[in-house]
Amino acid sequence: MVRLGGAEAERQLIAVAHADVVGYSRLIGLDDADTVTRLHRLREALIDPEIARHGGRLANTAGDALLVTFGSATAALRWAAEVQSRMPDFDGAVPEDRRIRFRIGVNIGDVIAAGGDIHGNGINVAARLQSACPPGGVCVSAAVRDHVGGRLGLSFVPLGPLELKNIARPVEAFVLQPDGMTALPAPRRPW
Repeated sequence: MVRLGGAEAERQLIAVAHADVVGYSRLIGLDDADTVTRLHRLREALIDPEIARHGGRLANTAGDALLVTFGSATAALRWAAEVQSRMPDFDGAVPEDRRIRFRIGVNIGDVIAAGGDIHGNGINVAARLQSACPPGGVCVSAAVRDHVGGRLGLSFVPLGPLELKNIARPVEAFVLQPDGMTALPAPRRPW
């Protein structure tokens, strides 16, 4: 237990997925009402039902960003892979420059749960992995890759140790390459 302002907060080991819309500011600039409407429909039709199906909890939102927690790395990775594989069907008829695409970072970490909020390095690493991810991709820490192993029939492309903004040590990272999926563009090298 950790004491926060007289209240006790609990430490938990959880899997964290951080998803962010690629080019959200540009999409809002092109058509804010349409972008917000489509993102809302996407949440209702795909993201939120998949969070529930995989036993996750939406911990936080910030505009176009989602922070989702899971009880296992396998559940988090299944959710991320499912969302990313179904995204092209969601808005395939929309012109390419207006399509909603996510980057998703997944990590396992020890976090502090205080009330409805969670804090900790595990969350920060997931957010930074997301920023290193190619559009439409899922970037995971070595811990996630090691926990999941070959159970899901997914391949991982090594990125090597990444220096992530405001993270003390390099993080060994991998990009998910689902079997049968077309090759993802090369991930961005962060910071």
